[in-house]
Amino acid sequence: MKKIFAIIKDKKRLHSILFEGNDPLSRPVDIFIMVCIGLCVLMASLESVVKVDDYSLQAIFHQELSGIGILKTCIIVLEYVLSILFTIEYILRVYCSPVKKDYVLSFFGIIDLLATLPQLLSIFFPPLRYLSIMRTFRLIRIFRVLKLFAFINEGYLLLESIRKSINKILVYFFFVVVLVCILGTLMFIVEGQIPGTEFTSIPKSIYWAIV
Repeated sequence: MKKIFAIIKDKKRLHSILFEGNDPLSRPVDIFIMVCIGLCVLMASLESVVKVDDYSLQAIFHQELSGIGILKTCIIVLEYVLSILFTIEYILRVYCSPVKKDYVLSFFGIIDLLATLPQLLSIFFPPLRYLSIMRTFRLIRIFRVLKLFAFINEGYLLLESIRKSINKILVYFFFVVVLVCILGTLMFIVEGQIPGTEFTSIPKSIYWAIV
């Protein structure tokens, strides 16, 4: 704990860890953040399946002792834990920024705030369930991964490979577009005249082919 508080007091080193990636602790912190981002996306996906409606502390202790009930409890607990972690991260980033306004108003600063604020409000004010729709803002935290690639050498190799292969990628996508247009048109020709068919137009048939 003393080491953690010492790092927090040293704003320059903390800034290097969170923003610059020049400190030995930068990579572990980046990986930890990416894992949390992955958990956020996973939780959002699970919520859409099991339909968690109540995020209050009482809901943790009043879930049914079933597979779905236990899963809902895990989701709610992780919501609280991740909300606290992301809030701490945001506060530390503001705290160690030389010009706090620059970070707060930056692209990733706004993303961090939008991904954290609704969760924080729902923790302290559970009755404000109408804010639950704003939980989807946490999904944009995945963009943080794009920024973290700047700290990973392999990221540059990936970008360089994409740049060199862009022509082949474009040809592939052009072929896919032509293929789905042909298949969609054929389905419209075959199924379009059948009563009650869903292939009522070529665009709908192309959409089917894409799916």
